[in-house]
Amino acid sequence: MAGIAYTAIETFDPSDQEAWRKYIEWSKLDHLQEIISLDCALCPTIVPEIIQQDWNYFAPEYFLFGFFFDLTYLLNRINVNCKHQVIATLREPESNLVTLLEDKRFHFKGYDLIDEETQISALTNCGGFDLAFSKNDLSEYGLITDFNQAFEIKNLLQQHYPDEHHACCTVWAIWKMESDV
Repeated sequence: MAGIAYTAIETFDPSDQEAWRKYIEWSKLDHLQEIISLDCALCPTIVPEIIQQDWNYFAPEYFLFGFFFDLTYLLNRINVNCKHQVIATLREPESNLVTLLEDKRFHFKGYDLIDEETQISALTNCGGFDLAFSKNDLSEYGLITDFNQAFEIKNLLQQHYPDEHHACCTVWAIWKMESDV
């Protein structure tokens, strides 16, 4: 199992009124309050262009996603003047590790299912996979909150949608930085 990695992404919520309205109309996920996702289209990274020094801090197993193993370095690389969220994540957790992250600034939000080839979330950006999950399975952040259910949905996606590209997913545990405690 790889370790915790960090990234900073754009916030996607009702404050972007027109984009949010269009997204809710398309997705039918009208119970969402905010999207917290590693989906590169809904919540793209806010890390500016990669510089040479970044290579010293990239989390090796997550480098394609632009995740860093050093939170302090990441925080110094982002523009805090834009609306963003700082995320801690763990790829394919082996057990329910909600309390793994000891940093009190981070709060566990749930599990995302990401097609790693395209970085698209099967949960919030594919129009639905009714044989694997329903909108009622998603939290107000568009995530699955239960460890076992996240892996069950992953298996159901592969079982019922073997020819659908975005149904071949990896489970990612997600914590969001809530404060500067």
